[in-house]
Amino acid sequence: MSSTFVLSCPVPGMDAALGVVAARSYRIVPGGRAAPLPDPVELPREPLYTESANRGAGFRFLADAAQMELGKPLTDVLLFGHAYVPGQGHATSVETGLEVGAARKSVRAIGPRRIEVTAAGLKLTEPEPFQKVPLTADLAYGGRDRYAEKLLYSRTGTRKPREMELAPPFQLLYPRNAAGRGYFIDMDRDRIHGAPAPCLEDPTDPITADRLLSKSATDWIDRPVAASYEPIDIVTFPRCCHFIRPAFDEPKRTVHELSTGAVLREDLHKPLDLKAPRNPRVFNCAPSGLSMSRLGGGERVKLWNLHRSRSALELDLPDDEPRLLIDVPGVGERAVEARLGTIRIEPDSDRVTLFWSGFMQVAAIYPNELTATIRSVAVWRRSGASG
Repeated sequence: MSSTFVLSCPVPGMDAALGVVAARSYRIVPGGRAAPLPDPVELPREPLYTESANRGAGFRFLADAAQMELGKPLTDVLLFGHAYVPGQGHATSVETGLEVGAARKSVRAIGPRRIEVTAAGLKLTEPEPFQKVPLTADLAYGGRDRYAEKLLYSRTGTRKPREMELAPPFQLLYPRNAAGRGYFIDMDRDRIHGAPAPCLEDPTDPITADRLLSKSATDWIDRPVAASYEPIDIVTFPRCCHFIRPAFDEPKRTVHELSTGAVLREDLHKPLDLKAPRNPRVFNCAPSGLSMSRLGGGERVKLWNLHRSRSALELDLPDDEPRLLIDVPGVGERAVEARLGTIRIEPDSDRVTLFWSGFMQVAAIYPNELTATIRSVAVWRRSGASG
């Protein structure tokens, strides 16, 4: 069964559009083509968040509102699941990987470990063995430093010089991942002794003790990237660079997101201009490396150490591109070109979901009460089913 949702909103290049979003789930068939499932798909009307597993951190982002599908210039590839040690054994680390067309990403999972403050400086304890680790942003580098916020808010204290003080309602959230762990401003180090260290890292940007602490609120650009296959919201770096760039000091290291094309050098240095048109890339929510091209269905998916019983899993995406139809008020039924906006992979459930969208230009944005009554149909090529 498929799900459809009609909406009206601006899209890149159009002040008003009438569009439809259609989604369908499929059963993962190892070595073969994913097969349709009867389950309906939830199409969120609003962005979805959940509380971080790290007390005091920012919220973890789960999904954009469905209307963001209409503006995506590239296809997002997302994965929700776990890292698994091959053979159901135990290990202190395991490297996972995901590849779909030009979209490629690796995440190294590491067993539970903590930050220690010693006379020689910070160190990370040896990781504990594990069988599986959740691949959530909570376990990646990031978070919120509420302790430093309180000190830097104060205009009357003498702990820090005035040039370091911040005015409310500033929050010291790691711009790459508000929900994570390990991000602290370098003050009163004893407070972080015993704090949990990140369990996920990018193999090309490993987490070391000397990179955990920021000297100031704008020193974050040289900290480790937040390794995850989950989506990032519109205020998170690097996605936010296509909307409003956050402030940061001149990088001392190569900015990791440049290597994946998630941002360009001009994105990092362009001045703030609220009147400038938004870059369409702001509609893409996949993390760095997983929004690389426009996919069309039928591509091969490759997974490493992301399935409970298969250390290497390959499958083919369905190739049943839908024909999208909208019953336009006063006009009649019209077909719109379907574009694949999001591929959501859930290995733990042996499920993959594809989100398609199409739109047409209209004279003005339709009110919500009207779009709720507009009929839409998705006719799927392979099975001939509609939804």
